[in-house]
Amino acid sequence: SAAGGRAVKSGVMRRGSKGAEADEGEERALAASLPSEDPVAMLERLLTTPPPTAAEEQLAMVQLALGRLLGGRGEYHKAVIALEAAVQAAGKEGSEEAALLGRIALGQLELRSHNYSTALGHFEGALAAAGGAANSTAALAALVGSGWAALLAPVEPTAVGSWGGEQRLR
Repeated sequence: SAAGGRAVKSGVMRRGSKGAEADEGEERALAASLPSEDPVAMLERLLTTPPPTAAEEQLAMVQLALGRLLGGRGEYHKAVIALEAAVQAAGKEGSEEAALLGRIALGQLELRSHNYSTALGHFEGALAAAGGAANSTAALAALVGSGWAALLAPVEPTAVGSWGGEQRLR
């Protein structure tokens, strides 16, 4: 049956040629309206020439976004630099939330890079910074990341005689 230019057959909706052409036109218009500049370049430009009204916390969040984008692209060293700068900028500004998010992002980057012990350190730092905010989403993310990092860390006896994650699974 046909309804509004669409034919329904076996539960699958099919668009007529007019509908498909309209969809393609809408997609082209949307693509043309989006910025063509690379998001990393946009964020880097924001950091080199920040708007005069930008607060340090906002710049820390830009650094955080830049670090996450670079980490997603596999640019590990650049991502670490950006995320560490975000944590430092947030610390100078006194923004505990931005610093906490930066530490969590560093931990997640280290987990993806298989640096489990380093990731554990970042997550533990985030948990210490979260302090009494145990019910916050960020504290939960730090706790989960800490658990994964501890589970995946290499098996080595510590000073008190406990073992890593593989020993706990046996």
